[in-house]
Amino acid sequence: MLIITLTPLYGCADPTTPTDTSVAQFARDDESGVSIETRIHTDEIILADRIWVDDIATWTVSKQPVFEPRDWVDTQWTVIEETTSPPELRDGVYSIHRRTLIEPFLPGTYTVPASVVRVHRSPDAEPTLVSTKPIEVP
Repeated sequence: MLIITLTPLYGCADPTTPTDTSVAQFARDDESGVSIETRIHTDEIILADRIWVDDIATWTVSKQPVFEPRDWVDTQWTVIEETTSPPELRDGVYSIHRRTLIEPFLPGTYTVPASVVRVHRSPDAEPTLVSTKPIEVP
């Protein structure tokens, strides 16, 4: 009987699992061919909610972009976890994926800072920065 009583508790959704509601920002640098997408898996947040921020950079030439660190300090988000995958090649397109789990510090409207990748087109040229726009989360 005790197992049956506790079973529904195990069926509750994990609060860190992405939901169907998402908001995204995209950017592309035509000269380097690098694209970046930032996606959050909610369109609103309440205190104690955690959300995933997914950044995916894609390119087709051998000029690998590098994610710049985000400035979370001034945003009042608490970063719980962050991982970056190694480059992956699929159907002639390279990609890297950075995933960050964040939660708000206090109630209110928050902004997820822009995602920026640095691209070196050649050893002697200045790097190009490709950036999404920040995403506001009410």
